[in-house]
Amino acid sequence: MNSAVNLKTFRAPEGVRNNARRGIELNEKVGNKCATQTGKVRAQQIANESMSLDTVRRMYSYLSRAETYYDESDTKACGTISYLLWGGKAGLAWARNVLREEGVDLAEVGPKGGVKHLRKRRSQGRRTRTRREDPIRTSPAPQRQRER
Repeated sequence: MNSAVNLKTFRAPEGVRNNARRGIELNEKVGNKCATQTGKVRAQQIANESMSLDTVRRMYSYLSRAETYYDESDTKACGTISYLLWGGKAGLAWARNVLREEGVDLAEVGPKGGVKHLRKRRSQGRRTRTRREDPIRTSPAPQRQRER
């Protein structure tokens, strides 16, 4: 079985790493109350490690959605801190460029970094039965009475 695995990694440029470090520092100043654990871990990864294309895709997805919460003049706001933890504006520009260079259609990047058009509802394409259509049931389902 020959399966192609993309082992290519990407190292964020210094500006993106500095934004993540600044976000970590600002978050510590406010008692580490801002961001999810995922955001805190992502900041450490951006600041210190290389990332997979999937991680860069997640960065782009988050940063493009959260840009509205970023106010560079308010360094105590959790929206600003969280945005910096993910690399800030420099991170968004870098992630966008990496994805374009790798041939990823930015319009297809979903809210969690996945591909939008591959996510379909589970019941799509097949019909599900309701209680009334159940061939085994010979009488209608009993109705519950409200207690007063």
